[in-house]
Amino acid sequence: MNRLTLAAVRQLLKFGEAAVNDLTGFEDMRRLGVVRPSEDGQRAVATPRLVRMLRLLGQKEAEAGMFALYPEVYESWLHVVCARLAEMGIRQDASALMNGIDQVGPAAEAAVRVWEERSLAPTPFADLEREILGAPAQEAVSAPKILRAIAAAGAILADPPIKEPAALSDVQGQDPSGNWVTGRVLLPPGVEPISEVSALLSGSLAPLTKKEPEAPMVWALARPWIFWLGQLVFMQEAWQAERIAGGLALELKGDQLATFYQPRQVNVVVMGPDGTEVQCGSLGELLVRSLDDLGIALLTAEISKEAMDAMVAPVIQTLLTHEIWTFESGQAGRNHGYRIHPAFSDLCYRARGSRYFYRNGARVTMSLRRTCEEWAKQRLALAGLITEEREAAA
Repeated sequence: MNRLTLAAVRQLLKFGEAAVNDLTGFEDMRRLGVVRPSEDGQRAVATPRLVRMLRLLGQKEAEAGMFALYPEVYESWLHVVCARLAEMGIRQDASALMNGIDQVGPAAEAAVRVWEERSLAPTPFADLEREILGAPAQEAVSAPKILRAIAAAGAILADPPIKEPAALSDVQGQDPSGNWVTGRVLLPPGVEPISEVSALLSGSLAPLTKKEPEAPMVWALARPWIFWLGQLVFMQEAWQAERIAGGLALELKGDQLATFYQPRQVNVVVMGPDGTEVQCGSLGELLVRSLDDLGIALLTAEISKEAMDAMVAPVIQTLLTHEIWTFESGQAGRNHGYRIHPAFSDLCYRARGSRYFYRNGARVTMSLRRTCEEWAKQRLALAGLITEEREAAA
């Protein structure tokens, strides 16, 4: 494996795109569903399947997982893994052996196939292994890493997609209608694509230099995180205007008032048509659920609600600073919370906002509302089940 491929793999895992010519075996990777071509065919684009490997292994070990997808590396590392399992058997370390066998998992059939060729001899990839594992594969310190890499790669190799992923169109700066589509990958806040033309949803929060009257809307359309969270409060306002169909509140506890610009956690409360208030969870969890509903993957190794809450805090500060969101202190019996800024609300119904944010953003709007409603139903069903179990126990 050459250094260009190593650089391409690292670029894919961090920025979601790399030059096709730099990625050895691009077509094989495409058939496995971990990359797809851009519409010009020049860039390899990360897929949700690649993101799942990143989540499973973490940022650093995902490099090993990606290289384990190459047949020659997979075969060499399988020989080492089998040798390590045999060692555990000789030592009669039953616990370690059972754990190792469990970890091999989807690669077990391949391991059986090469069992007789097991070996701790150096592989042909020593330089690569030092770079991504910190030591050659045959050394004991590398054993847990290549075991996890083989298991992750084995799961992908054993379950290739029925059809290889089609080319993905580039993101359009002012028209979201084709941007928020299933299979797209979103970069974390603050992370920008490697070039202006990209098939990735950018994490950029950078302001624009334009000073025109509709500049806030131009900026919101150009920044996916701003657009997405702008859609959330736009949906909130529209839902409230219906008056008879429930609603959404983005609330903040009193002990966070001093840090409302970057809150630790925003609480999501969904109101039913009958006025029932359901405490669903945090904004971070809502965003995770929304991405799942849209079929979009966030390019990060950590997707817990706590990680998402921390990730979205600086975005909230940006939304408040640029008057997309506004914060309202609790009054007249209402809790502290966030809503759409009146100035941005007006822009949503002017020419650009009405066409691009309102109408062409409808898929995101509907997804956010559907996610809220389904989440509330799940919470109510869970609460009912817990009540029934308590009554039965009594």
